[in-house]
Amino acid sequence: MINSRRVHFVGIGGTGMAPLATILLQSGTEVSGSDCKDSPTLNKLRQAGARVSLGHSASNLDQPDLVVVSLAVNGENPEVIEAERLGIPVLTRAQLLGSLFNEKKGVAVGGTHGKTTTASMIAYVLERTGQDPTIAVGGEILDLGFGGKLGRGRYFVAEADEAYKSFFELKPFVSVVTSIDDDHLDHYGSFEGVVEGFRRFIGQTQPDGYLVACGDDPNVMAATDGYRGRAAFYGEKNGDYIVEDLRVEDRSWRFRVRRKGDTVEMSLRVPGVHNALNATAALAACEWLGVDCSSVSEVLAEFSGARRRSELIGTVGGIAVYDDYAHHPSEIQATLKAFRARHPGRLVVVFQPQRFSRTRLLMNRFAGAFSDADLVVVDDIFYKGTGEAPLDGVNSRRLVELIGANSGKPALYISGKEEIVRFLSEHAESGDLIITMGAGDIRECAVRLVETFGGRTA
Repeated sequence: MINSRRVHFVGIGGTGMAPLATILLQSGTEVSGSDCKDSPTLNKLRQAGARVSLGHSASNLDQPDLVVVSLAVNGENPEVIEAERLGIPVLTRAQLLGSLFNEKKGVAVGGTHGKTTTASMIAYVLERTGQDPTIAVGGEILDLGFGGKLGRGRYFVAEADEAYKSFFELKPFVSVVTSIDDDHLDHYGSFEGVVEGFRRFIGQTQPDGYLVACGDDPNVMAATDGYRGRAAFYGEKNGDYIVEDLRVEDRSWRFRVRRKGDTVEMSLRVPGVHNALNATAALAACEWLGVDCSSVSEVLAEFSGARRRSELIGTVGGIAVYDDYAHHPSEIQATLKAFRARHPGRLVVVFQPQRFSRTRLLMNRFAGAFSDADLVVVDDIFYKGTGEAPLDGVNSRRLVELIGANSGKPALYISGKEEIVRFLSEHAESGDLIITMGAGDIRECAVRLVETFGGRTA
């Protein structure tokens, strides 16, 4: 654990920052922090003992020994400037995570898609089987009620984020790679740079450690070139752990995993082929850590998911409202395919694109990602805190045109959550499934929808 007695977090409410603040609070460290907007996350941190300020100001620093900054925070932040003026050490979130993670036997889960859910599954299994791990994942594990926790056990389960090359700070005992896709190209210069980044992450696995990687993903396999350590691969087609006979029964996803000459029966509450693969990665990692397969299967059958990962917000008047973090075309397609497989009624998507750069890069792929939806509503592009400025020709109106032309399904541009809620409160019907999607603040729309439907009279 770090030696600092008082630590200040700039951007304390971020999905990567809050778990680390929680770990330090539980270690007895005095924690303060600031963020630009109040949230349930900040309330939880306050309840845990953190002193939280809204807005960024040099006066928020109350003689800390260390300042931790989110990578989304730039050097012009007044708190960062004040810390540097006072000679207070400043670490990035990734550097703090690395210093904590590398003290234990670390399990790092990386991948363009699926890392939060897979890390949550591994953490949940280790927690439920008495391993008492330290946990730092970017989404609250719904069954546990937290995404950050200081454990007494020897394992540290962390989400390994490739953005900003953050996962280079980690030296895992177990490395898991779920997928590699064309995201965060601005941090790597090219897709080849992304693959090379994952190759470096894999290469940082400890000599006596273990790699778990998706054998069906050619980009993942390319990143494993040159790795000579112990490894297990998984997939539907290629690997040591093979997913078979995937089916939906009684609203559960059931399948078998064939491994080492026998099979493991699996059942999941969380939907989709992608989650069956995530669970198989968790099975392989946990088996290596000494948890028997039957225990993994039993625990994962009770796993309800992570916040913002196919999360049920509420069901009112026959209308089910979900929220999901999906913000890349591959994630959107996989999530909608899973919902379509178990929902015969109308599927309505409310999508909030994030970042102008990502939207421009993936515009044509976004256009083809919504084929399983019956209606798509697109909000304005979310770019708060990204440091980006609008780009000519990159907007939600254009995206709606492309979605409509590609899918042949109705697609609408509606600006702002209030207008979206108003529209859906007038047009949603019993039997509809509505899912909000995006990496910004679109979850607020799902919450407001449930509140609105609850107060609506027939």
